Amino acid sequence: GINAEYMGIIAKMKGKSIQIFFLCFLGLSYAAVRIFSPPSLVKSFDKNPIRFNFATYGQFPSGSSLAGRVFYYPEYADGCQRFEGKALDPIGDPDEDVSPIVLVDRGNCTFVRKTMNVQELGAALVIIVDNRDGANPETLNMIDDGTGRNVVIPTMIISKEDGKKLEAEVLRTEKNILEKKGAKEYVVLVVDFETKADAEQIKYDIWYASG
Repeated sequence: GINAEYMGIIAKMKGKSIQIFFLCFLGLSYAAVRIFSPPSLVKSFDKNPIRFNFATYGQFPSGSSLAGRVFYYPEYADGCQRFEGKALDPIGDPDEDVSPIVLVDRGNCTFVRKTMNVQELGAALVIIVDNRDGANPETLNMIDDGTGRNVVIPTMIISKEDGKKLEAEVLRTEKNILEKKGAKEYVVLVVDFETKADAEQIKYDIWYASG
């Protein structure tokens, strides 16, 4: 998230987004995302790390790390409805601090709605998969639609290309485990949170809705 004393702001409506330019002293929240398993997925992201950005709503656990098994439910792909009948199995989590991560696709409802539904499911982190081909998620800033005051977990957005790769791997590994084929390995991500202050001019596309 961004905590800043703005020196200058130029805002321009552009479709559903507001394009904002500002020069200020920034308290920027940074993080690093790493694939923990399976090895084949680690290798596929070795030279091209996952690019992402965090929502401005929810809590950013600065100075901590989160490691968790990744879940994806095709029948609730967009995350716009409550995950009725679903439960996040702690099996496959890499440590004692069970921190499930849930993937949902962008579109059909606001970012906050998706996060609230995933939070209710019991996840520690929401990853929204962008629906724009070739778009850079680092330039998209997901903001509160006015209903995010009860959100306590972080939300990030990643590219469509990275997200579809993760979703496919989650489904593949879980199918293999169910059919007892090969090693029993789940998709696990590690997120390291940190905060860095810097002064620079930046440009964001601000989005209220996820469409």
